[in-house]
Amino acid sequence: MRTIYYFLAIFILLTTLLILACNSSPNTPATTTTPAITTTQATSTTPVTTTTQTTTTTPAIQDSTKYGGVWKIAQNVGPSSPIGYVPESANDAMAAASPVLESMFRVQRDGTIYPKLATSWDIDSKAKTITFHLRKGVKFHDGSDFNASVVKWCWDLIVAAKKAPNIDSINVLDDYTVRVNFKAFQNTDVTAFDGGFYAIFSKASFDKNGIEYTRTHPIGTGPFIFKEYIRDSKITYTRNPNYWDPKLPYLDGLEINIVAEETVRMLLFERGDIHMFNASVQVAPELLKKNYNYATDTGGTLVLVPDSANADSPLANIKVRQAISYAIDREAIAQGIGAGLMSPAYQLYPGNPICALPEGQYLKTEYNPAKAKQLLAEAGYPNGFKTSIHTFIQVVNRDFITAISKMLADVGIKCDADFPEAGKYQEYRTKGWNNSMLAHGLMYLANPNAIATWYLPQNNITFPSLKRPDGFYDLLNASLASPTVDPAKVQAAYKALADDFTMIPYVEDRVRVFYVKGAHDDGGQKFHLSFFVPEFAWLEPEARK
Repeated sequence: MRTIYYFLAIFILLTTLLILACNSSPNTPATTTTPAITTTQATSTTPVTTTTQTTTTTPAIQDSTKYGGVWKIAQNVGPSSPIGYVPESANDAMAAASPVLESMFRVQRDGTIYPKLATSWDIDSKAKTITFHLRKGVKFHDGSDFNASVVKWCWDLIVAAKKAPNIDSINVLDDYTVRVNFKAFQNTDVTAFDGGFYAIFSKASFDKNGIEYTRTHPIGTGPFIFKEYIRDSKITYTRNPNYWDPKLPYLDGLEINIVAEETVRMLLFERGDIHMFNASVQVAPELLKKNYNYATDTGGTLVLVPDSANADSPLANIKVRQAISYAIDREAIAQGIGAGLMSPAYQLYPGNPICALPEGQYLKTEYNPAKAKQLLAEAGYPNGFKTSIHTFIQVVNRDFITAISKMLADVGIKCDADFPEAGKYQEYRTKGWNNSMLAHGLMYLANPNAIATWYLPQNNITFPSLKRPDGFYDLLNASLASPTVDPAKVQAAYKALADDFTMIPYVEDRVRVFYVKGAHDDGGQKFHLSFFVPEFAWLEPEARK
């Protein structure tokens, strides 16, 4: 699922997804399947370093009319944290800064890697290292040099902020070579450098202007230069005329408008005031009828995240979590509120062939209010209890939570549907929530191990009020240590989550992006619709209003 600011390559960092969306066939969703990312294995008995050389290049420009125009977007909320100082940035802020702050590479939808600030990299799983060979001649937007010492400085800050717990140390080997030494090899380590916390920002600007300036002024090497952020109103960028790839970007600029109401965003789209629109299930059917060009892609799972780490919370009792799951009519939500564009989810990522558990290997809690009441009584709550659901409104539709709150009330759980502003929700997610639940969306990633390590890090910096199942990290670490993604090991870790009802999934979503005539999102086809890559977007002259 995609909050548009998820240029989001947000984050996500580990990110690599797939499913081709076909703009040439406006009424037909794409059906391309997701290939698994694999790691080359050496067969020698001695440690062998595998060098990954990429051959992907930017296609030659055939039509000079691709250049020009300002691509306009509208999203529902602004960043909840600093957008320029990466160690303090949350997912949404990293997404907002991604046109400016670049990473080592991007993983494409077909599993291959598109080089960015690194031109090649050496992976030695036995030595537990990755050595990056950096692109030469790159300049930050302030004119300072991009080099290995700046990369080490940025990543040392991330390690100090405890956002890269698997990194042991970072060494500068020469001006354009940097080696990362890990505590243990994990098959997510490569894809982690796709973005997020590993994005690079200017040390020279930080040294000159200080941390306060850096927090509000992202300065990187990217295809666009940050111009202005008017809080809760607009973020603007201009084209970087000195970008290291002289053929990119096509656009003169980028404009992100903050517009809270989806109906208003849709009106802006239909008037042609914005070029793309990430439509919820509430409005997508209407747009489909109007034959707009659109693309669809794999999304993620919407879940409830209970306060199970607090022993005094009713949610710490597995029978209570099971009762909540039985109380949710997933079919009604998917077909009603979801307009048939979503699927019921009784486990995490049911559409992912790598991590989805076969029928019979997990407890499928189909809608059964009587069973829910029975479990509540067995747990010691025959009259129910009071709780709240704090909603991540960037990705979770309010109507879902309103409906779930009513369903819980029907079995005796009095539930307050809470819709906090972004900063408050971020506080819940990182500092904890008492005797309540979070309504969150787990984004789809090509490597299921990356999903688990991102949302359930062992240091608990994310979801600290969520108890992890006993033995979960042993299973996850075994899966991470596999040179290639092993479905059996992945499923063992996900089964532990399912058996414990660690999270309570209810629907699986898809990304649905609509475009005005003359707007082309080539990056969505190259990478994934969840991550708008603006340097590959272009506008026909008629769309440049």
